[in-house]
Amino acid sequence: MTDFDLSGFLVQFFDEANERLTSVNRRLVLLESGNLDKEGLAQLCRDAHTIKGSAEMLGVKDISALSHLLEDGVELVRSEKMDSGSHPMTQFLFDLHDQLQERLKYPDTESRLDTSPYVDQFNTLRGLSAKTA
Repeated sequence: MTDFDLSGFLVQFFDEANERLTSVNRRLVLLESGNLDKEGLAQLCRDAHTIKGSAEMLGVKDISALSHLLEDGVELVRSEKMDSGSHPMTQFLFDLHDQLQERLKYPDTESRLDTSPYVDQFNTLRGLSAKTA
């Protein structure tokens, strides 16, 4: 049995992920300003979900993990009627975006991001959100 060459799929994934992150950024800016409607939130979630799923399928676990946190954070914003512009979760979503954007600059790198600090931070923010709900 021969190994399947994923390199072509990886190139395409990194290109598409960059496009989706541009969409994510536009919507995060709208979220922060309080001008993102329900459909915009849904699209933000779909973009994060698509990046997550594609990364997982291709074995790019760090990107998948950060995208999963992004998706979960957006879902939290969607489910809780929080003032998203001033909520710490909004800044966290921007931070995840920035980390993903930086990681996507280096598709050939062997090193992966340590996602555990982001998981810890998300869990803390989720706990804060639950207390204010």
